[in-house]
Amino acid sequence: MVADPSKWLLEFSDKGGGRPWGDGTCMAMRQGEREPWDENCRVIPLIGGYEGMSSIRESLEAAIDQARQGKKGHVYIANWRLNPLRDLSEDNPWIVQNRPWNESDSAVKDQTIIGLILRLMQSGITVRILLWMPMKASIIAGLGPHMSDHNYISDAVSNECKRLSRDDPSAIDRGIVALDMRVAPPVSSTHHQKMIVIRVGNINVAYCGGMDLAFTRMDAPDPLHLYKFDPKASLDDLVDLAGLNPPQFLGGDWQSGEMLSEAIAVRNGAYQWPRGPDAIYDALKDATGTTVPETDLPNEVYGSEYQIWHDQLLKLEGPIVKTLEEQFSERWQDGGRVYETGFWGSLHLLNSQVIFSSNTAIKDGKILPLPVSSESDQKQQYAGSSIVQMWRTIPLRPERNKPPFLRGEFTIMAGISNACQAAEELILIFDQYFFSGPLARLLNHRIKSDKEKKLCVILILPPYADEHTLEEHHARKLA
Repeated sequence: MVADPSKWLLEFSDKGGGRPWGDGTCMAMRQGEREPWDENCRVIPLIGGYEGMSSIRESLEAAIDQARQGKKGHVYIANWRLNPLRDLSEDNPWIVQNRPWNESDSAVKDQTIIGLILRLMQSGITVRILLWMPMKASIIAGLGPHMSDHNYISDAVSNECKRLSRDDPSAIDRGIVALDMRVAPPVSSTHHQKMIVIRVGNINVAYCGGMDLAFTRMDAPDPLHLYKFDPKASLDDLVDLAGLNPPQFLGGDWQSGEMLSEAIAVRNGAYQWPRGPDAIYDALKDATGTTVPETDLPNEVYGSEYQIWHDQLLKLEGPIVKTLEEQFSERWQDGGRVYETGFWGSLHLLNSQVIFSSNTAIKDGKILPLPVSSESDQKQQYAGSSIVQMWRTIPLRPERNKPPFLRGEFTIMAGISNACQAAEELILIFDQYFFSGPLARLLNHRIKSDKEKKLCVILILPPYADEHTLEEHHARKLA
């Protein structure tokens, strides 16, 4: 029996205006016309960074193949952290230690993040990247390498547009990066979305979940449970493996701990990884060099190499792809102080600021809208049998003076609350932090008020969420 979406998902408020979604958003405008969820979707859970990154890699490669056949389109990426030398490959595992490759060596395909971005743009695909940019004051908190990586990607994309436009003036806006500080006022606030939309030819897919395309996130299979990603495999195929030698993602990430230093040393235009034969790298020569990153996790807890960190992701097909495409466009156009990369943008001292890698993103001081698929594309061929709803957190900011998001949007908080109140048997939570006092009080109330003693709450946390252990464990204890 199919679950009733009106029980588990959010419905429109009787106050009107499309609430609880932000005023004037695409989701809010559905009120009176259709339900605030998408039917006939296909949802594939990708358990672990190896599965997630491998699936993203295959979708991006398929998009590049489509573009080379003349079927152009766009790729939208939003991440909290995007490491340019995060390698998604299986065929060219370039080991960091001892540098076992020569300058003349070539990868089968460059499937690092920066390599894939260049290849997407060079194949004719429009690329938009929305990245959180810490304020300059955040260097004190160890976020200097984080900032440096995002600046490097912004510079590389800008340089590549200029190179491409020498032969094709329309390519001047082929790629644009937005370094986003449009967050809530506290210094510690961040933009934490992790999502990708790929719309190229017959590739119409989105990814959404908890995984950045970053170091330490790929918990690969261990040597005793070898497993190679198969994009055509189904969940049933994995179940069939269970009686034999099921995959266990306990091999850790070879780009983690102390294994990052050589991989990220991109300095003075020197390439520090094997280049692919089908990409042009001129745009990297003048990009601001990245710095050696620090590990996300304490080495004394997770070890100094092959650290194991578990993330999850959803691969989505069907009408939900357009919904996520629209929400990316809305976030791209959110109000604030707008700059092109330059002196004022380089200061990034204010929470309400966004810095674009190109002035083609702006006209008359306003952010231009992004292309989204036409209405006919929304009526795609049948994709699946799942019902999906988009939730997000858009904070209140005093700098906004027009819709959407004048009053923000808090559908994640509302959606989780609604689902916890609907649950009768099980609430299972995997969380990096679990600091929320309101959620903790709601769970406490649900357990105490369960007269039949049927409801079970299971909460699974990592031993340490990141380097700030004392503060985290204190907050966990309170919750």
